[in-house]
Amino acid sequence: MQYIKKIGNYINFEKLKKEVIALQEKVKSPIISLQWRDPNDINWENATGFHHGPVEQEFSNIMPELIGSEIERMFNTVPYKMFRTRIMTVSPNFKYIPHADPNPRIHIPIVSNESCKFHFFAQQETQQYMPADGSIFWVDVRNRHTFINTSEEYRIHIVAVTDLDLN
Repeated sequence: MQYIKKIGNYINFEKLKKEVIALQEKVKSPIISLQWRDPNDINWENATGFHHGPVEQEFSNIMPELIGSEIERMFNTVPYKMFRTRIMTVSPNFKYIPHADPNPRIHIPIVSNESCKFHFFAQQETQQYMPADGSIFWVDVRNRHTFINTSEEYRIHIVAVTDLDLN
């Protein structure tokens, strides 16, 4: 079973990367929401954390400040539905608690290195790195996994929930 599959390339990657880094510097949060679900709660952190009530697919509206941006073009050109899309920054020397998510994810690595790896706990444990070169990846996080950044650099990915099932 493949937990991570490359499903495409983003053509204007350098422009997207520049916008993501600028937005990160502006908002100054490790998780930045790019989509919202409730018009009464439009803010950069409304799709962060674990949501017990709303389903992830309800986060489908792009943040108003992103209209006309390369980030909006990403939503319009990536041929897969993306929900609850966030910019996720992982600090140096950080490890997530092992867990499983309800839906697969799409990852577009913005800043990464070979010391940033997913670790999947299965019959045969696997680790995998995703390069920040414009690649778009489908990640099956429905299985128990963690993410480990053993480098001295931040890792930045665009992460979206998807209903695309490749397994």
